[in-house]
Amino acid sequence: MNQKQEVIEHSKWDTAQLVNDARELIKLAVTSGVSKKTKKITYIEKKVTDENGVTRWECVDKREIIEHVTLQPDVNVAMRFLDRIDQKNFTDPRIPQQLNLLEEKQIGGFKFRVYEDSKQVKGFEIHSSLIEAGKDIFVGRGTETQVNFINSEATFPAAIGGMGSGKSAMLVRKALQSYWEQPGFNIGYYMPSYKMIQRIAYPKFIELFELLGIKYIKNENKHQIIVPEFDGNGIIQFISLDDPDSVIGFDVWRSFLDEPDYQPIPKAQKSWDRIISRNRSLVPGVVSNKIFTGGTPEGLKFLFKNWQDKPIDGSEMFQLSTYDNQRNLAPDYIDNLKRTYPEKTLEAYLLGNFVNLAAGRVYYVYDNNVHITNETIKSGEVLHIGMDFNVNNMHAVIHVIRGNVVYALDEIVKLADTPTMIEEIKYRYGNHQIFIYPDASGGNTSSQNAASSDVVLLRQAGFNVISKKSNLLVKDRVMAYCKVIEDKRYLVNKEKCPSLDMSLMNQPYKNGEPDKSDELDHIVDAAGYFIVTKFRIGYTYKRNQRHLTMASVLL
Repeated sequence: MNQKQEVIEHSKWDTAQLVNDARELIKLAVTSGVSKKTKKITYIEKKVTDENGVTRWECVDKREIIEHVTLQPDVNVAMRFLDRIDQKNFTDPRIPQQLNLLEEKQIGGFKFRVYEDSKQVKGFEIHSSLIEAGKDIFVGRGTETQVNFINSEATFPAAIGGMGSGKSAMLVRKALQSYWEQPGFNIGYYMPSYKMIQRIAYPKFIELFELLGIKYIKNENKHQIIVPEFDGNGIIQFISLDDPDSVIGFDVWRSFLDEPDYQPIPKAQKSWDRIISRNRSLVPGVVSNKIFTGGTPEGLKFLFKNWQDKPIDGSEMFQLSTYDNQRNLAPDYIDNLKRTYPEKTLEAYLLGNFVNLAAGRVYYVYDNNVHITNETIKSGEVLHIGMDFNVNNMHAVIHVIRGNVVYALDEIVKLADTPTMIEEIKYRYGNHQIFIYPDASGGNTSSQNAASSDVVLLRQAGFNVISKKSNLLVKDRVMAYCKVIEDKRYLVNKEKCPSLDMSLMNQPYKNGEPDKSDELDHIVDAAGYFIVTKFRIGYTYKRNQRHLTMASVLL
């Protein structure tokens, strides 16, 4: 009999036999004594026959236990894990010579072996029963804080941490574990938009399914994932919070909220209230329908308000640092973040700290006694022009790049429309090669007439136009600008650019956003479109995204 046939035969075992086998394994696992100072290594092996008819025992799981953990065995969960474990394909690990074989027992198609590290004190508890193994497989190489988050007994636990700290990975693992524990009941997975669900949530779930050898059905039209092999008819429902009022018409027993700080506080709070209202399925034996939350702190917003400033009843906060998760990230990931974001932002994006990113001066790193230059534009020099479109109020900042330093050496302010701007640029810089980085909204509107967009007019004038389909988030543009200033790679000729200098020195935040009331925004927006396009904040993160996704699954 080959291995595939044996798997099919195993899947046809009757339920009573599976329950008995699971109970025997649990009994073996929890009746071996207790000690917090011993180290136990437990192997579960399966008998397989290869294509040549050679029979051997193949290790399908291994656990190292150092301290005592009290179990509450659940036979049903153990039974489902037994059914899953036979589909895993591990290579046989080498058993260290200093280990002593304490127990060996064969149950069904599995052999259960327990070794003792001879250097440790005798007397211990083996807690790698099927129920515990069922939990462990979702945690894998998680840090202590990550594991504590997954095992939290709080009603509203939240993992708040830096980029790459494993927040979403833990949410996905806990979601799948919850689906496994109550397979006949639905769970909800919420993110601020369907784009984020497609880019972040779906890949992490699918990679975890493939890692565990679990078959699944993905229905993108209904935004659902179903696992047919699990008992019951429960679904994993993915919900966008673009419109909180649309979060209606379904019930779940457990919810998972990913990156709520990407929404404004009022919208995030309304989304939370809607999630609470859907978290109402009655599950026998379940006292509290929990909501697990994870996210990077984006200033003093929803996460800060509900888990640190005035914690809601039933909340528990777990702070995750990117540094603690380094072994699961690309080797240069943290260094790339440091090169990409301003120091103040890194307190949130690396350490997971709450930092007020929306108070005081927007461009707080700019000092017009430090970040200044007397340089001027040289004949024939390539020019990089950031441009902001406004009817009767167009602005542009003219830059040159020398080495790795950007120089803002001229500005054009308060022109009527795009044709006037084109005329002015040609008059001033007719002998230069020109690249223009405009407000992306100029591709859809016109300051002249409805027939031609501003971007089309710029191209028709012979300029090289570097334009995105849509503008990036304001906070990303601000962070990119602050980063090049902080690194002293952005210098301003304040005699030639008095409006830019004034705005960089004085634009404040208002209600968490850059203040537009004094019209200090137009000129810095113009320069910012060039900066964020040329230096692409977040580019390093996207470049490593494949590595991050794989690493987070293998936590």
